Amino acid sequence: YKVAKVSLNLNPKFRGRGLSTRFLKASIDSFLQTWSGQLIAEIKTTNVPSERCFTKAGFTAIETSPEINIYSLSSSKK
Repeated sequence: YKVAKVSLNLNPKFRGRGLSTRFLKASIDSFLQTWSGQLIAEIKTTNVPSERCFTKAGFTAIETSPEINIYSLSSSKK
C-alpha cells in the first residue's frame, strides 16, 4: 500500500478565486491515472482555507493536534 504526501502552494496574487481546489482535484485525477494508495496532507490548524480546499477535494481529517491536522484521501487506481 503506497502513501504519498500532498502539498499545495498558490501564488498569493491568485488566492481567493477558488483555483486551489480545482488545481488539487486535477492533480489528484492525474496522479491516480498511474498510482493508487493513500494521499496525506499535513495542514496547519490556522490555515482554514487550505483545510477547506482539501475537504472539498474529498480529503477527511484522520488526526488532529493543536498545531497540525492530518488529512487523508484513499483511492484505488482507475
